[in-house]
Amino acid sequence: MKINARAPIVAASIGFACFLAMNSFSLWGFSYLPEFVMGAHADKAWSLPLALSNTAAFLVFVIAASKNKAKHPPLAGAVGFVACGLICLLGFLGSENLPLLFLSGGCVGVGTTCCFVCWETVFSRMGDRQRKLCILAGSVLSAASFAFFATADNSLTLFAIMVLAFGSIATMYFCLKAIPEKQENLPFALNAKSLKEYAGLLLCILAIGVISPVIDGAMPNEGSNLMGRGFIVHGANVLSAIVLGVAWFAFDKAITIKRAYYLVFPLFVTALFFFPFVSDEMKQAASFAASFGFTFFSIVMMISCIEISEEKHEGLIGLYALFAFVTYASRFVGDGVSFVLGQSSIPNDTLPMAAAFLLVYLLSIVMFLVSRKSRHEATPLQSPDTQAEQPHRDIEDRAERQCAILAEQYKLTERQHEILVLFSHGYDIPSIAKRFFISENTVRTHTKKLYLVLDVHSKQEIISLIETVDLDSEA
Repeated sequence: MKINARAPIVAASIGFACFLAMNSFSLWGFSYLPEFVMGAHADKAWSLPLALSNTAAFLVFVIAASKNKAKHPPLAGAVGFVACGLICLLGFLGSENLPLLFLSGGCVGVGTTCCFVCWETVFSRMGDRQRKLCILAGSVLSAASFAFFATADNSLTLFAIMVLAFGSIATMYFCLKAIPEKQENLPFALNAKSLKEYAGLLLCILAIGVISPVIDGAMPNEGSNLMGRGFIVHGANVLSAIVLGVAWFAFDKAITIKRAYYLVFPLFVTALFFFPFVSDEMKQAASFAASFGFTFFSIVMMISCIEISEEKHEGLIGLYALFAFVTYASRFVGDGVSFVLGQSSIPNDTLPMAAAFLLVYLLSIVMFLVSRKSRHEATPLQSPDTQAEQPHRDIEDRAERQCAILAEQYKLTERQHEILVLFSHGYDIPSIAKRFFISENTVRTHTKKLYLVLDVHSKQEIISLIETVDLDSEA
């Protein structure tokens, strides 16, 4: 049966919204759901194993991918672990056996990780614009669940979670079957060189991940409730989608992880500066800023991992799992910092000020390190501005002459020829975008077409092809 081309896009948007609605409990609902549904003393037995297993599962995917053992999206794992977790949860409700609740949280945590990896694979099979639309639409639509969870009967709340879980899995299965594979099963290298290469990006993610729980820990206890946390998290989802939608589609701006950090940095510093001096009610604004930053980075990270995978010919599952592991592990670091501050001799009325100054210091250090690394990375390219002052073409340059021969042989367009030459001189996609004053997404589109014409799959294969051109024989 022929499937409408738009069907997978619509299904992915709805399915991802279902998944986010369920997964939002990892930020707020998992702490309140046991009290809301199961009683006042069950929250740690649910939320702690869920968070630990969620983070540990990402680490397992990183290790498995580095050994070339995570080649396909773990759909079976998503189905099995989520189903097992919900069955154990029903068993706990019937018997009030606390180990069943502990096991349920652990299974749902692993199942959530598998779902994340599957959805990332689904989005990687789409075009750039399609995947962004699906992620943004899912983020907005997931907020609809908040009204239901806030007003529904306890039993209906649990039933809704089950519907969302299997609705997400069903649409995920449909999308994986309906959208053809691109370049999957690529190797993922986990070594000192790759970690050093991604160090700046991981530092940004680490800083943002630490901030949210520290700010929450400094919040007054009466500010923490189901309605308040739900509004903050889902409001942050919607605002993140709006901001990124405007940047991507209205202004055609590429938002990388580092650029996102540069944008969020002044927002966080401003919020943290006022945090100690405002009323308890107004402190919710700082908590909202932290939640917004975490959600904003989570969306940017999903897109960035796909773009990095395509550009560097790197295994997506391992790459995404590495970034996600740092994201969720950093929240444990933040929880630890929050606990230490809470147990310290700092008076409660000055605790927000201590937390604010600590976080501003952390943000500033990361900003310094990332900016310094970015300058070093630009050095081998001799700076695009400096190179732009040189003659546009040097006929005696061997690489340019080789590129000219390939351009004529493969009937390349003028823009493809120009990008080919810049690749031969060591440019990457961001520097090419700056050179031509166009977006990185536009450069990626030209690059994909260039790969197709030349029948290559990576920048390194392009360089190798250029080097095979024999100038003497052509002469």
